Amino acid sequence: MVRINRHYNMVKENLELKTSGKELIDSKRNFNHIIVPMASFNITFIKALNCAITIGDYVEVIHISYDKEETKKIKDKFEKLNLDIPLVIKHTPYRNVIKTLIDYIDTVKEEEDE
Repeated sequence: MVRINRHYNMVKENLELKTSGKELIDSKRNFNHIIVPMASFNITFIKALNCAITIGDYVEVIHISYDKEETKKIKDKFEKLNLDIPLVIKHTPYRNVIKTLIDYIDTVKEEEDE
Protein backbone atom coordinates (compact mmCIF):
# COMPACT_ATOMS: atom_id res chain seq x y z
CA MET A 1 0.00 0.00 0.00
CA VAL A 2 2.89 2.34 0.78
CA ARG A 3 4.28 1.77 -2.70
CA ILE A 4 0.96 2.74 -4.34
CA ASN A 5 0.75 5.92 -2.24
CA ARG A 6 4.28 6.89 -3.20
CA HIS A 7 3.50 6.45 -6.92
CA TYR A 8 0.23 8.31 -6.49
CA ASN A 9 2.06 11.25 -4.89
CA MET A 10 4.67 11.34 -7.67
CA VAL A 11 1.95 11.38 -10.33
CA LYS A 12 0.00 14.01 -8.42
CA GLU A 13 3.09 16.25 -8.17
CA ASN A 14 3.65 16.00 -11.92
CA LEU A 15 0.04 16.91 -12.66
CA GLU A 16 0.08 20.06 -10.54
CA LEU A 17 1.71 23.23 -11.85
CA LYS A 18 1.98 25.87 -9.17
CA THR A 19 3.62 28.51 -11.40
CA SER A 20 3.33 29.56 -15.04
CA GLY A 21 5.83 26.84 -15.92
CA LYS A 22 8.12 29.25 -17.75
CA GLU A 23 11.02 28.51 -15.41
CA LEU A 24 10.74 24.81 -16.28
CA ILE A 25 11.09 25.31 -20.05
CA ASP A 26 14.57 24.82 -21.44
CA SER A 27 14.84 27.90 -23.64
CA LYS A 28 18.47 27.28 -24.56
CA ARG A 29 18.55 25.86 -28.07
CA ASN A 30 21.11 23.13 -28.51
CA PHE A 31 22.93 22.73 -31.79
CA ASN A 32 22.81 19.13 -32.95
CA HIS A 33 25.75 18.12 -35.10
CA ILE A 34 25.09 14.57 -36.24
CA ILE A 35 27.85 12.38 -37.68
CA VAL A 36 26.53 9.30 -39.46
CA PRO A 37 29.13 6.57 -39.97
CA MET A 38 28.75 4.66 -43.25
CA ALA A 39 30.49 1.32 -43.66
CA SER A 40 28.57 0.47 -46.82
CA PHE A 41 25.78 1.95 -48.88
CA ASN A 42 22.65 0.04 -47.86
CA ILE A 43 19.12 0.42 -46.46
CA THR A 44 20.36 0.56 -42.87
CA PHE A 45 22.58 3.51 -43.76
CA ILE A 46 19.67 5.29 -45.50
CA LYS A 47 17.47 4.79 -42.43
CA ALA A 48 20.20 6.14 -40.15
CA LEU A 49 20.67 9.12 -42.45
CA ASN A 50 16.91 9.85 -42.45
CA CYS A 51 16.89 9.73 -38.66
CA ALA A 52 19.89 12.07 -38.46
CA ILE A 53 18.24 14.55 -40.83
CA THR A 54 15.14 14.73 -38.65
CA ILE A 55 17.05 15.44 -35.42
CA GLY A 56 20.14 17.25 -36.64
CA ASP A 57 20.84 20.88 -37.36
CA TYR A 58 23.98 19.86 -39.22
CA VAL A 59 24.46 16.36 -40.60
CA GLU A 60 27.53 14.83 -42.15
CA VAL A 61 28.39 11.33 -43.24
CA ILE A 62 31.76 9.77 -42.55
CA HIS A 63 33.27 6.77 -44.26
CA ILE A 64 36.42 5.23 -42.81
CA SER A 65 38.33 3.83 -45.76
CA TYR A 66 40.87 1.06 -45.93
CA ASP A 67 39.89 -0.11 -49.45
CA LYS A 68 40.24 2.52 -52.20
CA GLU A 69 38.02 0.67 -54.68
CA GLU A 70 35.16 0.30 -52.17
CA THR A 71 35.53 3.95 -51.17
CA LYS A 72 35.20 5.06 -54.80
CA LYS A 73 31.97 3.03 -55.16
CA ILE A 74 30.55 4.51 -51.96
CA LYS A 75 31.53 8.04 -52.99
CA ASP A 76 29.87 7.61 -56.42
CA LYS A 77 26.63 6.25 -54.89
CA PHE A 78 26.55 9.01 -52.28
CA GLU A 79 27.09 11.73 -54.91
CA LYS A 80 24.17 10.34 -56.94
CA LEU A 81 21.89 11.13 -53.98
CA ASN A 82 22.63 14.82 -54.66
CA LEU A 83 22.18 15.81 -51.01
CA ASP A 84 23.35 18.94 -49.27
CA ILE A 85 25.20 16.74 -46.78
CA PRO A 86 28.97 16.42 -46.80
CA LEU A 87 30.69 13.07 -47.11
CA VAL A 88 33.90 12.93 -45.10
CA ILE A 89 36.33 10.19 -46.04
CA LYS A 90 39.11 9.26 -43.66
CA HIS A 91 41.74 6.75 -44.70
CA THR A 92 43.14 4.31 -42.19
CA PRO A 93 45.56 1.43 -42.40
CA TYR A 94 44.90 -2.00 -40.92
CA ARG A 95 41.13 -1.49 -40.63
CA ASN A 96 41.54 0.78 -37.64
CA VAL A 97 37.97 2.04 -38.06
CA ILE A 98 36.88 2.67 -34.46
CA LYS A 99 39.95 4.68 -33.44
CA THR A 100 39.77 6.76 -36.64
CA LEU A 101 36.07 7.47 -36.08
CA ILE A 102 36.57 8.42 -32.43
CA ASP A 103 39.52 10.67 -33.33
CA TYR A 104 37.37 12.44 -35.93
CA ILE A 105 34.49 12.93 -33.47
CA ASP A 106 36.92 14.29 -30.87
CA THR A 107 38.33 16.76 -33.42
CA VAL A 108 34.85 17.97 -34.37
CA LYS A 109 33.91 18.36 -30.70
CA GLU A 110 37.06 20.37 -29.96
CA GLU A 111 36.39 22.68 -32.91
CA GLU A 112 32.81 23.28 -31.78
CA ASP A 113 33.92 24.00 -28.20
CA GLU A 114 36.27 26.79 -29.34
